[in-house]
Amino acid sequence: MPSTPIDAEHEQHIAAYLTEHTDFFARHPQALNAQHLPHATDGVTSLFDRQIRQLREQNRHYRTQLAALLQVARENDLIAQRLHHLTLSLVGIRNIDDLLQILPNQVQTVFQADAVAMKLFAVTTLQTQVESPLVTSFYTFLRQAQPGCGAVSAEQSDYLFANQTIRSVVLMPLQSADRVGVLAVGSCDEARFNAEQGLDFLRRLNEIVNVIL
Repeated sequence: MPSTPIDAEHEQHIAAYLTEHTDFFARHPQALNAQHLPHATDGVTSLFDRQIRQLREQNRHYRTQLAALLQVARENDLIAQRLHHLTLSLVGIRNIDDLLQILPNQVQTVFQADAVAMKLFAVTTLQTQVESPLVTSFYTFLRQAQPGCGAVSAEQSDYLFANQTIRSVVLMPLQSADRVGVLAVGSCDEARFNAEQGLDFLRRLNEIVNVIL
């Protein structure tokens, strides 16, 4: 017996109901038996085949997501290990000269970065807003006293990294009783450090360095 034609709106209501009540055919097997679900013939794909293909595509999507999450977890674990080693290397530092010598190399290892720069100056320089390259370029950042990631201007890059071509940076504000400054980690890849990245590791490292200072 041919099916009775229904209008598009009514059909949408039926589709929405079946989507919401996924157990409908389990509760009404006679309705499922009445459905026309042909297997693939002459190049025509059946509903069953389409469902299998969709499930496989979803499975591939979830596998890709899981692989990405595992990669992030592995990278975070490596950074945590490097940060731990850096902390141990800084524990015995007792003067600023040793800090300036040891810290940049250790930080470059932690981030696997292309360059690291550390600039320090007297607190009075910031308080009086003396016209210096660091104060004029990073005054707002130093006032916020929070680490950050992102692109860097040509002027800032030249001041921090001299003749190196740095496209993105990690910036950490440095502060002690009598000094303020910037610890900058640079990459030639403009996408390496970006504003969307988490700052947990940066805050930890920033706190460690400021305690040493």
